[in-house]
Amino acid sequence: MTVISLQLQTDPEVEVAVYKIGLSDGSLFSIKTSYLSSIYQDKIQGVCNKVLPVEEEEAFRFAGACFQAEQTALRLITRAEQTSFGLSAKLERRGHSPSSVRAVISHLTERKMINDRRYAELWLQSRLSRKAESPRRLITALCSRGIDRTVAAETLTSVLHFEGESGLLKKYMEKNHLSIENTLKSKLKYEGFSAAVIESFREKAGL
Repeated sequence: MTVISLQLQTDPEVEVAVYKIGLSDGSLFSIKTSYLSSIYQDKIQGVCNKVLPVEEEEAFRFAGACFQAEQTALRLITRAEQTSFGLSAKLERRGHSPSSVRAVISHLTERKMINDRRYAELWLQSRLSRKAESPRRLITALCSRGIDRTVAAETLTSVLHFEGESGLLKKYMEKNHLSIENTLKSKLKYEGFSAAVIESFREKAGL
């Protein structure tokens, strides 16, 4: 395959360049050099009007697929905070290949445009302001969104602290019409409430 056109689409002074490449079979696509290995990054400016070896053509086409997937990802990110798992699924549903999706997710994570811990924190803050759910259910809900369980648990701890968890326990008890006198500590521990918060709640109730 021969490269018949090569056009730099961004200022060469910027950190990552974007090129538009035209091939002799009529293919026209854009690539970001960050999706090329250093070997091909060094070669790109000299490829115009040259026949590409198969491996080099595949590398350019893959970079083009990654660029397309990234553009889709950025549109989704501008609408709402995304998790790496959720964004991957959305990109694949839109027809992007798993390999290009993995590369894009890795790239955007490095740039901190995707951050599962940040997503978990924002989600928890919103959820806690609206609902009285137990820590266990909150963590389960985050995991169902693709958040690692350890990340979910650590983020919940950082968001709640002692006073926040105490307030959540109070709201949870009221919502479910429970009394601390008749509710087993084991049940509350199963729901994810800490022993310290449970004991504090019991002490305030004079137990």
